[in-house]
Amino acid sequence: MASLEALREEVEAFCRARALALADEAGGKSPLADLGAVDRAHPSVVSPDTAAAVRALLSSERTPEPLRPRLRALVAFLRQAALEAGARAEDEALRRLRNAPRTLAGVTCSLREVWDRVALEPDRLRRAALAREATEAELEHRDAVQRRWEATVRRAEDASLSRPAGAVGDDALQAGAAELLRSTEDIWRDVLAYALRRLDGRLRPLPAGDAELHDLLRLGAEALPGAFPPAGGLEAVRRWLLDCGLGLEAGGRLRLVEGIRPRAEAFTVEIPGDVRLMTPGARDGHGPLPWLLAAAGRARASAATAAGATLEARRLGDAAVQGAPSWVFRGVLRSERWLRRYLGHGRRAAREVARLSALVQLGELRLDAARLPLMRELPEAGPGPAALEDLTAAVSRALHVRVAPGALLPDLGTLPAAGLRAAALAARIERVADERFDAEEFRNPGAARWLAGLWARGSELDAEALAEDLGGGRLELAETSARLVAVLGA
Repeated sequence: MASLEALREEVEAFCRARALALADEAGGKSPLADLGAVDRAHPSVVSPDTAAAVRALLSSERTPEPLRPRLRALVAFLRQAALEAGARAEDEALRRLRNAPRTLAGVTCSLREVWDRVALEPDRLRRAALAREATEAELEHRDAVQRRWEATVRRAEDASLSRPAGAVGDDALQAGAAELLRSTEDIWRDVLAYALRRLDGRLRPLPAGDAELHDLLRLGAEALPGAFPPAGGLEAVRRWLLDCGLGLEAGGRLRLVEGIRPRAEAFTVEIPGDVRLMTPGARDGHGPLPWLLAAAGRARASAATAAGATLEARRLGDAAVQGAPSWVFRGVLRSERWLRRYLGHGRRAAREVARLSALVQLGELRLDAARLPLMRELPEAGPGPAALEDLTAAVSRALHVRVAPGALLPDLGTLPAAGLRAAALAARIERVADERFDAEEFRNPGAARWLAGLWARGSELDAEALAEDLGGGRLELAETSARLVAVLGA
C-alpha cells in the first residue's frame, strides 16, 4: 500500500471521477456512466488488498488513537469500493436492463423510472396496470439480482471483508425500530385510511381493504393531488433558502443543473468547489417537491462543508450523518406555517398537506423498521423467493397495504439502519434548533448560521457522537416518531 496521504489523494480523485461520470449521465451527456473505467483508472482504491492493509493499520497497537476514527471511515469506504468494483460486471448488466426503454401498460420508460411513473399516474386503473407490469418486469430480473448478490457475498468472504457497519444496526436500534412500529400503529392505520379515501373513496387499508403499495407511492409523490405543483417547487425552495441565508448558489459552490432523471439528485464533485443539484428536466417541471427538498438538503450540507475538513469527514463518513440534511429539509413539509408562506396554501390546505407529509415520512420509517430484522439473514441468503416473501409480508404488515415482491427489489441495496439513524439525528437537530433559536424552519438567522456550522464539520463524528455533542443523550427513534405523531394527531 502507498502512504496513507497518497491513498487519501487517490481516493479523492476516485470520488471526483465517479461523481463526474454520474453527473454526466444524469445531465444527458452520456447514456450510462462508465464506472468500470473509473475503477480501472484507480486500481489501488478498489483493490481488496488496500482495504485489508488499512484494516491492519487500524488494528495495530502502534496506531495513534486520534487517527482511528478517520481510519475506520476510510476502511469502510475502501471495503465498499472493492465489493462494488468486483461486482461491476453484474451491476452494469443490471443497470443496462433497468435503463433500457420498454413499454409497460402503454407507457414507454425505463424500469428505473417506472415506479416514479406509477406514483404520478392519476388514473387508478392505469396505475394498477402499470404497477402489475412493473412488478412482472422486476421479477424477470430476480435471478440476475440473486446471482449478483451471491457473487458479492463470495467476494466478501474471499477477501475477508466483513459486513458493512450500519447494515442491521445494534440491539438498541432493533428495539427502537420494534417500538416505533408498535407505538405508531394506531395513528398510522387511522390517518392512512383517511388519506387513501382522499385519493379514492373506495380505497381501504388492509386487512379489510384492498389498498396497494402503488396507492401509498402516490401519496408519497404528491401528498394531495395538486398540493405540490410540478412547476414552481424549485422557486419555493429557493425563496426559503434565501430567507435562511442558505441560498442554493451561495459562494458559487453549489450549481443548479437541469437533468434528465425523474427525481432531483445532488452530486458532490469536488467539495467545497463544485456541488451540483440536478433537477428534473423541463418536460417534468421540477418534480415532486419532497424529492427536490431532499436533494437540496444533501447539496447544501455538502456545499457548507469546511474547506479544511479531512477527506473522511467530507466524503466517507457515517451515512446517517450524510442522510440527516435530507430529513431536516423535508421537515418543512410538516410545517403549516412554511406551507402557507412558501407554497401559498390556505390554513386548511396547509394542515392537510402537513399531516399527509408526516404520514408519508412515517411510512418510510415503518418500512425501514420492518426491513431491519430481516437484514440479519438477507446478506447471506440473498433475495431468493423465500427471503423476498418474508420481506414482502413484513412490509405489508407494517404499511397495511398489499405489496408486490417485485416492488421491493430495487431498494434491497439500501441500508434501513442508516435511514432510521438519519431520521433520528434530524429530529435531534430540529429540536436543538428550536430550543436554542426558535428556529422558524431555520429562517431565524442564528439558526441558519448554526446549521451551516454543523454541516461544516462534515461527517467527522458518527450520528451517535454528534447527537451526544448536541446534548440529550444517545439517538432515540422515539424522538422522531413523537414529532411525526404530533403533526398526525393535530
